[in-house]
Amino acid sequence: MLYAHCRRVFQLGEVRHEIIAASDDETREALLRAHYDKRIEDLTMQLQTADGKAVAFHAECRALGRRLEQATKMRGRAVEELEAANSQITQLQVCLPLSVTLSADAAVK
Repeated sequence: MLYAHCRRVFQLGEVRHEIIAASDDETREALLRAHYDKRIEDLTMQLQTADGKAVAFHAECRALGRRLEQATKMRGRAVEELEAANSQITQLQVCLPLSVTLSADAAVK
């Protein structure tokens, strides 16, 4: 069976339509080609979208890694400061009874 389909031909700003008789195979091939071209276009768009999301996700992971590294360093410094403060507290607690005893002795005299 023969089908007729329209093809647009552009010539110097005007559109001319040509009626072309096509066989079933040619029509089927044209339809399949159009379908697969559309499918490839859709998949390409999905790939570009996924690629963009992957780039954004990678950048976010790198930023979070940097923040984690900074937080770990700050935690280490805080632990060192806490240990120093606890050491000073221990020293003051050792010295406190001596100063209390000395001031008590001074008050008695």
